[in-house]
Amino acid sequence: MNAGEDVFRLLGAREERVYVQGFLLSREGIDFVVQISLNLPGLPKSVPGDPEAVFFASGILSGRLGDVPALSVQLRNHAGLACLMSFRGDAVRAKKTAVSVEKGFDWGRGFDIDVLTGAGPVSRENLGMKARKCFLCAENAKICARAGAHDMEKLREEALRLLALARLRP
Repeated sequence: MNAGEDVFRLLGAREERVYVQGFLLSREGIDFVVQISLNLPGLPKSVPGDPEAVFFASGILSGRLGDVPALSVQLRNHAGLACLMSFRGDAVRAKKTAVSVEKGFDWGRGFDIDVLTGAGPVSRENLGMKARKCFLCAENAKICARAGAHDMEKLREEALRLLALARLRP
């Protein structure tokens, strides 16, 4: 597969996630959806052991939220594995909890935990929180990514190291 085909498949896979998010948000009484996926630079977006790692992170998040999802769906496509869980309650509290998981565990940076509502995503910036840091330096991750500041293989190695830590946790 060439780079153009990869990009096309990745965009289609992301659209599939958006569709599933919308489906979950359309269910009666649902206030928000949490999507947990690997924060994995480059391709492929799937790696051995990713179901166990995503399951582990989703269990930690659900436990911290003190709630079980009304509905949970796992979606694997060219964008990788995503666990999408629908909840009733406070989306802002859920995003703060998601950030605490991403920042509070040595492996947390290896995951991307999004909180989505019918009005759109709840972002760190909207809550007055700092943006995610780069895997390799203290700079804003989005700025480093756009600038191509680091070697993709080094970024991927660090992400895989963090994900290995999540798989090793009891």
